Amino acid sequence: MALPAADDRLLRQNAGLLAELAARHGISSIQLGTDAAELVVAMGEGRTYFDLAEFEAEAEALLRHRVNVTSAGAPGAHPRELLAPAPAA
Repeated sequence: MALPAADDRLLRQNAGLLAELAARHGISSIQLGTDAAELVVAMGEGRTYFDLAEFEAEAEALLRHRVNVTSAGAPGAHPRELLAPAPAA
């Protein structure tokens, strides 16, 4: 069964939990993207696509909604609003 897309309200309400999860995957900040359910993240030095994919899967399991995670450096990434800086790991 397909998950419903997360909306901005749900993402804002869970910003703290997402930030804690992000820190475990070497993500230093999370921004809302321009597309629905999109999070644009800044990856730490030495982190890979696997960290990004694991964060996305864990965020979806936590929220029970679809979340699309994009690296801030990826073509077409359009961050629009800081959701949360990740706490120090």
